[in-house]
Amino acid sequence: MQLIWISGSTDRVRKINITAQSIAKLVAITCGVMVLLGVGIHFLGLRIAVEVRPDLARAMGGVVTEAQMLAIEDGTANALRPFSPNSLRSPKNSMN
Repeated sequence: MQLIWISGSTDRVRKINITAQSIAKLVAITCGVMVLLGVGIHFLGLRIAVEVRPDLARAMGGVVTEAQMLAIEDGTANALRPFSPNSLRSPKNSMN
């Protein structure tokens, strides 16, 4: 397929060939640029958010402080303690 472009009555006629390969290249380049732009905006925005409002960055980005991570680990350990191998053993001769 061709695209014919006439820009004026005295200008020359320009013909642009449109093929599946050229469209695929254009789509691939456009997608690549958009992905790189999105990644750049994401990391730049996260960096600015961490410097300006760290609490907002933690809420949106899933970033936790060391104290929060320790509290989460302690809570998980306490929740799993009843299921530990030592607590699942039945006592021997507990009927006496």
